[in-house]
Amino acid sequence: LNINVLIADGSKHKSDLFNQNKLFDYHYFGPDKDFPTYRNKVINALKKIKTKYVLFASNDDFYIKSGIQRALKNLKKKNNYSASRGSIKSFRVNSMRGLYGKLILNDNLYDSNSILGNTASKRILEFIRKSNGTWHDVVKKNLILSAWSNSKKFKFDNILIHDLYTFFYVSAKGKCLRSKFIYMLHQTHSDSLIHESEYENIEFKLASIISNTKMGRKFINEIGNLANISNK
Repeated sequence: LNINVLIADGSKHKSDLFNQNKLFDYHYFGPDKDFPTYRNKVINALKKIKTKYVLFASNDDFYIKSGIQRALKNLKKKNNYSASRGSIKSFRVNSMRGLYGKLILNDNLYDSNSILGNTASKRILEFIRKSNGTWHDVVKKNLILSAWSNSKKFKFDNILIHDLYTFFYVSAKGKCLRSKFIYMLHQTHSDSLIHESEYENIEFKLASIISNTKMGRKFINEIGNLANISNK
């Protein structure tokens, strides 16, 4: 892609796969033994990045160079934008293990609805209605670093609460553009994190955390602060 890639390795053993390619900035952080450890790794990795913009990538995300370039160009146009992406098409491989075989395109991963409210509170309400996460967006590095650092400071150690907080933070700090051009292919497969137990019955789990825990109350307070709402 001719795009620099920082690899924040959290596997059990250090890899030597990337030693010969200068486009890969490889860092081994030790095993991702739990979520706080993983979050520390991401924060430290973000601090190593020198560019103004950053894009997260998982191993089932297949980015398209022209899509990244267009999303970045759109983000650079407006100072009041915090994130940008194009359309993300899901696909699966028709075989027993999902590794080889016919490629089958599915629906879009997200609806392409931009978040364009003129105030933080309006954008947060838009995000709640549209519920399109910002994980796959090109984002301003300083914003996403602040979001993850705040999650650590506030001890949002549940991954669902953490994800929601970082999405709310990016939305509160600027508009999020969702365009129609093809930007990424996302593979649907049995090993996806979405199939992990943390993501089962998400609405019930979030309601329980928000209603019954100190972390949930802190989360609501901080979203209120992001939205400049004093009456919680």
